[in-house]
Amino acid sequence: MVSSEDVYLISSRLFNVFMFLVFTNISRNLITIVKNTYRGDYSDLGFSAIHLYSRVFHSIQKPAVRFYEQNNTARYMADLTLYGWCYFVSVIRGYRIEPMTDTWISLSTLTETYELSERFLDLVNDPDIVGMRTPEQSDVDYRFAVFTNVYQIASELKVSSLITMKYNGCYTYYICNPLLGDSPPISIEYELSDKWFLNIEYHHPNIRRPIDITLSRNHFLLNNEILSSVFIKRALEYQSASYIFDMNYIVRVMDNNINIFYLKAGEFSSIVAGEPTTDFVYDEINPSEGT
Repeated sequence: MVSSEDVYLISSRLFNVFMFLVFTNISRNLITIVKNTYRGDYSDLGFSAIHLYSRVFHSIQKPAVRFYEQNNTARYMADLTLYGWCYFVSVIRGYRIEPMTDTWISLSTLTETYELSERFLDLVNDPDIVGMRTPEQSDVDYRFAVFTNVYQIASELKVSSLITMKYNGCYTYYICNPLLGDSPPISIEYELSDKWFLNIEYHHPNIRRPIDITLSRNHFLLNNEILSSVFIKRALEYQSASYIFDMNYIVRVMDNNINIFYLKAGEFSSIVAGEPTTDFVYDEINPSEGT
């Protein structure tokens, strides 16, 4: 999945590559000038140039990174430019990327033709959402209030949905299935589980090679409900490999204790008290007119 953390990491790497190319070119020009004008022994010139490059690079890199981190306007423009490029690439290659903001909540459903419908709400900048917050509410209470409000909206749709919330880089996942009389969560945990998945592979009989679904450690909060059919479809849409999706797939999972288990369509893994368990979801596929 392409997240805002990926955008920051890519921007840092692009900056390093740019600085490397600039100073490599400068070093080459200096070597050429010295070789053409200095006829003495210059066998150590290459090592001196590398040493000079390293010193100059680090002397410029630190102020540049500090400027990026401390200047809100410069950071926003740099992130916006890079996000725009990532979005352009995603459109060309046919996959989705997450919103630029790092704090959001989304509601995802599947249609009977296996199309993913996903709607986002910005927890920081959306005036309708921010207006729900009362002065005495803490951040935890505010996020829980928004979460339960979205759950209520999902319940009124009368279709099975996946609620995803991202806050400070951590992800909360919860399945809303009014067909089974599900109730909203009593609370939301923000504690990382001591169990997580090292490898997740999507297998389909009409795909020659499995597709890796990469989830960072921040996806494994206690009580998260992950790897449902909606979750899998959503994850596939946030990566660039071509795929086929229907209810004939199998997901192969390896956890951090090297235990391997399999999930079929209609099953999901619930991270309860640190232990991943397998549960069943009733009819995650919804009529097209219900989305």
